[in-house]
Amino acid sequence: SGEQSVWTNLGDETETLLVTLQSSQGQLEDGESAVITASANNLSASPLDVGLIFQMGTGLMVSSQTGCTGNPCTGRFSITEGQQASASVHVTLESGAVRNSYELILNYDYTDPISGERKTGRIEGELTSGNYAPTPTPQPTYTPQPTYTPYPTPTFTPYPTYTPAPTFTPY
Repeated sequence: SGEQSVWTNLGDETETLLVTLQSSQGQLEDGESAVITASANNLSASPLDVGLIFQMGTGLMVSSQTGCTGNPCTGRFSITEGQQASASVHVTLESGAVRNSYELILNYDYTDPISGERKTGRIEGELTSGNYAPTPTPQPTYTPQPTYTPYPTPTFTPYPTYTPAPTFTPY
C-alpha cells in the first residue's frame, strides 16, 4: 500500500555521482514487505569506486538482499563512466511493530576522480505505517464539586408503652 518513495543526494556532488534510495511501498502494515533499492549513477568522465550501506530502522526486518551483504547490508562497486550499480534489500514490517514511521538510511562513499579525496554522504527516507498504537488525546476529565450533605434531622422513635396483660375475670 502507499506510493513508491524516492530520495536522492543533492548539490554539486550530483554532477559526479547521483545516488538514489527508493522503496517499492511508501506505507507498510503488519507483516507487509517492501523492496528498498539504492542506486549509484556515475555521471563523471572517470570510473568511480562506490560503497553503499543500508541501515534499516527498528521494526524492519531484512529477509533477503541483492548486491550487498552483512548487517548493515554493504555493497562495494567499481562503476565505469555513465554506468549504474544498485543494491536492494527486501524488508518486512515485523509483527507487533507499533511505530508510525520507520527510517531508511543509505550511507554512501566514493573517491572523487579529480581530487582523489574520499567523499561520504547520507540519504534518509522513511516508510510509514497505519499500524501503530495511537497516541491518546487527553480529554478533559470531570472533577465533581463537593455537594452539601445536610445533617440528618433526628426523628422521634417512640418507646414501647406498657400494655396491661389481660386479667382473669370469673363468671
